[in-house]
Amino acid sequence: MTHILACLDGIASQEAICDASAWAAAITGDTVTLLHVLERHQNVLPDLSGTIGLGSRETLLAELAELDQQRSQLARQQGKLQLDAAAHQLAEHGILANRLQRHGDLLDTLSDFAEQTRLLVLGKCGARHKGEDAVVGSQLESLLRTQRTPALVVQRQFTAPTSLLFAFDGSETAHRALKQLAGSALLKDLTCHLVMVADASAKHSAQLDAAATSLRQRGWQVIPSLQQGELIPTLTRYLAQHQITLLVMGAYGHSRMRQFVLGSHTSAMLQALPCTLLLLR
Repeated sequence: MTHILACLDGIASQEAICDASAWAAAITGDTVTLLHVLERHQNVLPDLSGTIGLGSRETLLAELAELDQQRSQLARQQGKLQLDAAAHQLAEHGILANRLQRHGDLLDTLSDFAEQTRLLVLGKCGARHKGEDAVVGSQLESLLRTQRTPALVVQRQFTAPTSLLFAFDGSETAHRALKQLAGSALLKDLTCHLVMVADASAKHSAQLDAAATSLRQRGWQVIPSLQQGELIPTLTRYLAQHQITLLVMGAYGHSRMRQFVLGSHTSAMLQALPCTLLLLR
């Protein structure tokens, strides 16, 4: 059985993660699993040799160890409260969710569930960035580079989309993602703005028309558009002009767009985008 895996990391994007998961589950019928991972951080106790007496040092180390244990217990309790609150929010949408709390590394945990996961839902801002709208979650870039599951990255608020922008560049990567999009049960009822940011040429127009035709043959409503300019500013402007809240793109291969998503410009791209991002694999 496949499921939608909603990754909870702090409260910054939790409401949006739950709303997005409920939206996806209502369309696909997949089970939602809420995941909270308590990562193991090796706590290095200070070297107190030569600073205080032996008895005092042992007492202080014991107190530090006790505080560390208390901190771990509080983190576990806080995580359970987050899971309970998220499950309650999904129940308000009519979605019953499984709750799962794990200890360990987030990336390893996601790999354990990869075979059963249809969609990852994540927040752009993590627990360490509660007050910074433009800051990307601490592990998001690494996750997007390593995971093979489609990932839905949400902002602080999620609006169920009525249309989407598919960023197309004519590459093999884009064609594979386009094929995956065409068969998507989650997105099939949305109008697709098929946008290619490239020089105005007969070659690019032909590539765009062929891509639009392939979607229309699968029953999609498609609005193709050939745009000129810098990639991210052009896409951002188009999203705003057409009030589109979902950007879809491929996340593999060696295309121009991949260099932004999984290259050195990852943070800049994720920070600049004002909408939900779906990365297809």
